[in-house]
Amino acid sequence: MRQRLPLEVGIRLGAAWVADVARAEGVRVLFVKGLAAETQGLRPRGEIGGDIDMLVEPPGFRRLVRALVDRGWLARPLTDQRFQIIRYHSVTLVHPEWPCDIDVHYYFPGFFATADQAFETLAADAEQVHSAGGLLPVPAPDRHALLLAVNALRSGDTPRARAEMGRMAERFAQGRRWAELQPVIARLRAGSVLQPFARRFGLAEPVPDLTVAEARAWRLWVDGEAGGAAQLVNHLRTHGLRGAWALMRWAVWRDGDQLRLAHPETPPGAWATMRGNIARWGRGVRQGGRIVTRLARRSTRPATAADATVVLAPEFGGAVEPEGTPHARIRVDGGHVEVTAESEASERAADAVAGLAGRATVAGGRRVDGALGVAGPASEAGARLRPDDRVRRVPALEVFRCDVLYALPHADDGTMPKVVCVSGGARLLLDWCEAGPVDIRALGTRIEAISELPADVAAVEAANTAEMLQQAGLLERTAD
Repeated sequence: MRQRLPLEVGIRLGAAWVADVARAEGVRVLFVKGLAAETQGLRPRGEIGGDIDMLVEPPGFRRLVRALVDRGWLARPLTDQRFQIIRYHSVTLVHPEWPCDIDVHYYFPGFFATADQAFETLAADAEQVHSAGGLLPVPAPDRHALLLAVNALRSGDTPRARAEMGRMAERFAQGRRWAELQPVIARLRAGSVLQPFARRFGLAEPVPDLTVAEARAWRLWVDGEAGGAAQLVNHLRTHGLRGAWALMRWAVWRDGDQLRLAHPETPPGAWATMRGNIARWGRGVRQGGRIVTRLARRSTRPATAADATVVLAPEFGGAVEPEGTPHARIRVDGGHVEVTAESEASERAADAVAGLAGRATVAGGRRVDGALGVAGPASEAGARLRPDDRVRRVPALEVFRCDVLYALPHADDGTMPKVVCVSGGARLLLDWCEAGPVDIRALGTRIEAISELPADVAAVEAANTAEMLQQAGLLERTAD
């Protein structure tokens, strides 16, 4: 991906842009974890994660994924789903020139209510937070904190997960927060899931609400870190030896292409494939040991008296990815990440990738910088700006970092706009246009006051730079 936009900049700009796309499509979304949690003060400042996480209302899920695909995003390739305990719950989208993924959730694992009910429960009393000049819809803080606690519970016993649970427990211990959240937990069907969290931090335990099969599947998924060993144990417990040959082959060996779906850094070649499988076996043995130990410690008594033949809510077993979604091919070589369309991509994928050169974010962004006077030649596409013209700033999503303004202009045609990196005199010119329309000749007088350029020369140079900003979509000529 060559030189990239800074990750933090990409997440802040990208989240605001996705929120605009969702509004244009008429789809309700909630941004969760990462940037949303940091903005609400639920995570430490700067802890915004590595991707953009959002929960989408189920009726609009496929429409939003298709809208993002139409703008040049590609789905991460799917790994083998045959033996997954709780099947995939989101579509992860990547872009050849963007530094972060977009994780579009259909539902959130750990909430066993139907996908519609879970979304509506989290969306109640939702609020808006600011990002890059845009607005992100996010769950109300206490409901968002519940989601973060559940997410930490399924993330394993890691220092980061323990810290997250500690922060949420401290929040819930204040006043009557935890007691007031019990009806919300019941609507989400997260009581059984949150019981270990409540016990650990001395909070009142929620009412258990899972069937026997659901509780076992969840415990196995969490204990096995959703890995292959847990999937193997789950299949043997639920299906016996049915399909044993396919199961054992799946568990023991992956070919090179299958390995690279989960681990793109795996190099080609027979030796690399062997090493990748040996690493899998090691992870499986460690996960299997933890599973056996924890299952031996736990009671097999049902969580509730519910019908044990119910496996999971119907939404938890469906394929959520829209049909025809183009997939990416991801290759990592020495830290260099390359994202392209699969060689056998659908016509839809080919169209999306063919438009990247003209529509997608340029690696590192288009740069407009330097002192006034080095702006470059005028565009042949339109009339040259003159010193007598007036210009005004066009609203755009913006993040300012290290003396550079990263801006994402609005695209009227609904495509993915290019990020523009503005610095030096060009940024100063934008700042001068912040309050309203500005006469370029008047700018020449301002420049003369702070430099050695005569006002007339400075006005010509300001016009050149303003034209570059106009081409980038950040300024426009006005007669006001």
